[in-house]
Amino acid sequence: MTRPELLPYRENVAAVVVNAAGAVLVGWKHGGWVLPQGGVDKAEDIESALRRELAEEIGTSSFHIVRQACHVHCYDWPPGTVSGAKRPYRGQRQHYFLVAFDGSDSDLKPETTGELAQLEWLPPAEVVRQAWKPKRPGYLAAFREFGLIT
Repeated sequence: MTRPELLPYRENVAAVVVNAAGAVLVGWKHGGWVLPQGGVDKAEDIESALRRELAEEIGTSSFHIVRQACHVHCYDWPPGTVSGAKRPYRGQRQHYFLVAFDGSDSDLKPETTGELAQLEWLPPAEVVRQAWKPKRPGYLAAFREFGLIT
């Protein structure tokens, strides 16, 4: 069995989707609130992956990318966590994007693919507070870089 620290990180994108009120869109998955996110497919650039994942997870393309974070954040999966990918990974290397939501709440259709059970708009600080512990440092750093929290 390969030691986890010797495994590579899975390339991943995460969207910090904000509405006009400054709230952040999160989805319910695995018993907690998460940012819309997903893996980068082979031969796919990260911006294309972000657009694909957002369309899959929130069910709409009513958004535009504001900017990409300058820093990439890695986190390790807890012991015993299965990556779900064809090859094992130690965790994920997340590329964060600030995304402005251009639609209305009726455009949001997470049930399209069933990846997220429901969507909710939360204040940025609440998203960080409720984030899954391994992802919390990356969320906090991205939110600070995007000027959502101090």
